[in-house]
Amino acid sequence: MENLVQAPLTSKEEVLAKIISYLFHPLFMPTYGMTLLFFSNALSGFNPYALPEVMHNNALIFAVVISLTLVIPGIAAVLLKRMGKIQSLQMKTRQERQIPFAITGFCYLAAYTILQNVLQPVNHMVLIVLAGAQLAILIALIVSAYWKVSLHMIGIGGLLGMQLLMIKLFHIPWEILLYATVLLAGFIGFARLRLNAHEPLQILAGFVIGVLTETLFLLAY
Repeated sequence: MENLVQAPLTSKEEVLAKIISYLFHPLFMPTYGMTLLFFSNALSGFNPYALPEVMHNNALIFAVVISLTLVIPGIAAVLLKRMGKIQSLQMKTRQERQIPFAITGFCYLAAYTILQNVLQPVNHMVLIVLAGAQLAILIALIVSAYWKVSLHMIGIGGLLGMQLLMIKLFHIPWEILLYATVLLAGFIGFARLRLNAHEPLQILAGFVIGVLTETLFLLAY
């Protein structure tokens, strides 16, 4: 396995690893998670049986979450790159991560506050997932000051933790999806290793942080 990771990348392998890294960039993970929640009927989200007022409220919730966890942090990252504060959107060095993390953390806090105090009713599962993501960002911000933990693995780990929450709390039959996410996490981790973006321990630590920050709220529920 070690020899395989350290072997020189072919052009096709590099392209594939980069595609995986971009498709499952940490910024996209909350969007994937919320889309899964709302369109799976797990939260009585967008489905033919929902009342019009429920659909409208869910659309607002979805828009707020996507805007504050993807759109605004994404725009901020692009602006920071243009200003020379970061070298790339992949943020390859831990020093580049501090400002984007702080902005993202603020956006998550804003999303949680708006959903908790303005847009009601909001299914508590959405708030639990957001709270877990906020905790993951805080831990990543602290750890990244000293060590380059894998953000990609925190993201996919959080998505896996969310699925564990749904299976345990609401008995949603997502077992096959859970196994597929574990397999996907393996591909993402391997891609990050092949691109020499991280060491194996940074990959493992990121995944554990992502899973635990979501599932800890299961224990507190």
